[in-house]
Amino acid sequence: MVDSTILFHNGSVFSTEGPPDCWILIKDGKVAARGNSAEQIKDLNLDNATKIDLQGKLLTPGIGDAHIHVGDVGWGREVLDLHRASVTEPKDSARSKDDFVNLTREYLASEKWLTINDTVNNFEALGWWDESDVPDLETLDSLVSDRPAIFHRRCLHVMALNSKAISALRLDSEEFVPPANIEIVRDENGKATGLLREGFNLVSEIRVESSTTLKRRIILGLETCVKAGLTQVHACEGKEPGLIEAWLELAKENKLKIRVFLSIFYDAFVDLKTRNILPKQGVTFGDRLTFDRVKLFADGALGANTAALSKHYKQAPHSGIALESIESMTFKLTEIMDQGYRAEIHVIGDRAVDNTLDGLFNSGYSIEQIRKFRHILNHSQIIRKDQHQRIIDLGCSCSIQPQFVTSDAPWVYESVPDELHDALYTWKTFLDLGIPVHGGSDSPVEEILPLEAIEAAIKRSDGNGGTFMPAECLTLREALSIFTHGVAQGVRLENKIGSLLPGQLADFNILNGSLDDTSVQNWKILESFVEGKLVFKA
Repeated sequence: MVDSTILFHNGSVFSTEGPPDCWILIKDGKVAARGNSAEQIKDLNLDNATKIDLQGKLLTPGIGDAHIHVGDVGWGREVLDLHRASVTEPKDSARSKDDFVNLTREYLASEKWLTINDTVNNFEALGWWDESDVPDLETLDSLVSDRPAIFHRRCLHVMALNSKAISALRLDSEEFVPPANIEIVRDENGKATGLLREGFNLVSEIRVESSTTLKRRIILGLETCVKAGLTQVHACEGKEPGLIEAWLELAKENKLKIRVFLSIFYDAFVDLKTRNILPKQGVTFGDRLTFDRVKLFADGALGANTAALSKHYKQAPHSGIALESIESMTFKLTEIMDQGYRAEIHVIGDRAVDNTLDGLFNSGYSIEQIRKFRHILNHSQIIRKDQHQRIIDLGCSCSIQPQFVTSDAPWVYESVPDELHDALYTWKTFLDLGIPVHGGSDSPVEEILPLEAIEAAIKRSDGNGGTFMPAECLTLREALSIFTHGVAQGVRLENKIGSLLPGQLADFNILNGSLDDTSVQNWKILESFVEGKLVFKA
């Protein structure tokens, strides 16, 4: 237990501009004072305070993740990970049908599966990438025959199903009416092959698990976040029945170690509203869980060629899938704002950005009213120059995942039309224009490695020893800021957390780095604190 008054001194206390301070005083979970001279400490009357010598280490505002699927992180730790060479050894990805089959068989015989086998209704896997590496339906059935099986592509926007899953979803039923903007791949006889694009919400109908399983996965996901050194997460949680209730139960049981700002899927929002149990926006349960915003999907993913572009993909005769029309986007955004909530909109392609901005503009709310919500454009991977001013006018911000550049740079130029190349991942431009930027991981799509994400924002490696659009590289301070102050901006709490100014809550990290470095490659998060209390120690 940390004493109520604690002085951290002889270190480097992060400042976004200018030289860092060398000490900071924490009292009753808040920042009481900070300064740039050891002489100032003598006037603080700290005879009874705990004093911690930082020994030159760096103390930063709490590092957060502005977009993460916590429940799915826990789920991803339990299910088959096709990103691995075996159940225990990491690998970039399964690269062939044989890898896919062998990994599945190995997992089914592992202690990991046998431990959860009786607690889950479905078999699920995550991590394949190329559709040519997915076995046919007959092979999938031979692997898993006793329950529905869902093999998710790494981006979660495409999945392969076995026959049990196809049957559970009634995809081949004459009465089945496919939802709009979902592609069900069928054979020459019209039968579902098991491949499903942009069907995550549909598949959620059979992803039904017990409250015990859901809570176990949330706790497992949060433990992963804590061990990564995070002090807050903006958790984007889906529509599985009972999932939001599981979060509420854990919050009321005070089992959340770090701050969680919940972003609920639109279908969950409608369900809670229909049942008259939708919490007021910004309400906190326990002392850690806050209902913050509603998640909408405007398009798909670049790797799956389903992100909605204004031009055709180079290797496909189409421009992706807009999951919402301007009309439906307008309706949903209006409904969300009518309840006092703000929106987080999944936008990867520039056409999805157009539809979202048009939806906000057509909502019936004034520009001034819309600006107060501070809606978030999540991913923001392709934003044209002519869209910048509209984003600024509507008061939107951009939530980004820097690791995506490392993953996408080797192939993205070959996929995205030339006319949109200068619109790719333009984070420095956003900051220079004054558009708030929030850093995150989108885990389990990417790993929860905040320092790796910060390094990706600084270096923007193209995977071939070069730099992807070097003019868009961030400085170390800028990159660190989007994961601290920027994450706080993402929940409109930059006056309470994110800068360690006097009066703010004392959420912070201690690291072994220096603000004079040009890379964080050798940095390590040593400790994490929430309201002055230690929650993680390496």
